[in-house]
Amino acid sequence: MKKEKFFFICIMVVILSAIIFYYNSDKIVNYFQNKEWELADSVGSVTLNSNYIKAEGTLSKLILIGTNYIKGYSNESKEEFDIFASFQDAVSDSAGDYCVVAEKNGTGIYMICGNEKIWESSIAGNIYNVYVNKNGYVAVTYKQSGYKSLVKIISPLGTELFTSYLASTYALDVAITNDNKTLAIAEVDTEGIHVVSAIKIIDINNLENANVRKYELDENSLVIDIEYTDKNDLMIMTDSKIKVIKEKEINEILSYGYPTTINISIENKKNVIAVEKEEAGLFDVNYKLCIYSYGSELEKKEYELYDLPKQITSFNNIIALAMEDELLIINTNGKLIKKCEISRNLKSMVLFDNGNTIGLIFRDKIEFIKI
Repeated sequence: MKKEKFFFICIMVVILSAIIFYYNSDKIVNYFQNKEWELADSVGSVTLNSNYIKAEGTLSKLILIGTNYIKGYSNESKEEFDIFASFQDAVSDSAGDYCVVAEKNGTGIYMICGNEKIWESSIAGNIYNVYVNKNGYVAVTYKQSGYKSLVKIISPLGTELFTSYLASTYALDVAITNDNKTLAIAEVDTEGIHVVSAIKIIDINNLENANVRKYELDENSLVIDIEYTDKNDLMIMTDSKIKVIKEKEINEILSYGYPTTINISIENKKNVIAVEKEEAGLFDVNYKLCIYSYGSELEKKEYELYDLPKQITSFNNIIALAMEDELLIINTNGKLIKKCEISRNLKSMVLFDNGNTIGLIFRDKIEFIKI
């Protein structure tokens, strides 16, 4: 009788194991296919108070912005500086070792480089966006009576260089080349029957109107983001296409749309990062991370996902995906390199330290994870 009971238990264990493998085969296979990955290590954490607004990452620091402070932390969670600043809400941007922070719908601007505030200024208008390139050149987009948008360019030393006035269009996004010579403005005109979006290219060193180039986009298309690549080609992301302006010509390199494409971004500046889904059956959906590397041709690499990511961010050759209860670190070759468990109340995440560290921002703390 005991032998029969033992045999029955063994059969049930085998059947149960087969069922578990059947319903989790993709995840199990994916685990062993990527067995070279390592566990990501936590190097410390800091308490997050209720005054927190947002975070930025630079080459050396994780920068926290609150209603009365701008703080910088090292890659080992050590506080490096604490600057007093007053915000009800804030807009910010970072590149290289620079971080620019401004009061949203206000006038104050602060520029941080390394551990220092290198300048502070104010704008006669209401700020709604800021941008900085890796060399510290800043573009401030704001509103002022008589104009729909204005874009002011400020040098790394805090000197105002010039202002572009947009009387009939709204500035959706801006970008400055890595050689500091060219400003790109994504603008939209909503006054006609159709929405008209365009890209305006301005030579910072020669502001004559004759030198301004303008590229009109498809009818009713809306610009989501613009980014300059390392080679100063302008990547343009609209609500349905990725285009590139290279050598004064504009060309489409990728089209996309829901429901196939769930998430897409050009924030990496070297790659288009997308999450795509595929219906594998009536109740079966597969997800994959698609990495389109921008070069002479658009090359695609894929990584099979077992579920839809909750959040994605990327920098250089690193892509971080927050799943339901774990963090996946994947390189731009489509290879899983590290992973770790995380709690489900993740608010946001920021890559910094040249992509070697990630700050996981939860409701009451920030966890520093070494990549």
